[in-house]
Amino acid sequence: GLREAVSDGKTGYLIEHGNLDLLEMKIREIFDSPEEQKRLQQGSLEWAQSFNWDKTAGRFLEFIEKTLEAKKQQ
Repeated sequence: GLREAVSDGKTGYLIEHGNLDLLEMKIREIFDSPEEQKRLQQGSLEWAQSFNWDKTAGRFLEFIEKTLEAKKQQ
């Protein structure tokens, strides 16, 4: 998945490209532990709730306004 979509250790794990031993270890750890599954699930739900379209649209509008203002001052 996208690195930006994962909060390492909270919603999943970011594994260095090619580190198959660590990837295998984390997959086994998650697969073998209902507690770890539940913890990551809860972390993922909390992370997802921090995003919403209204907030994103507002931030994008601010960016556009600042960019236009900077262009006017050039």
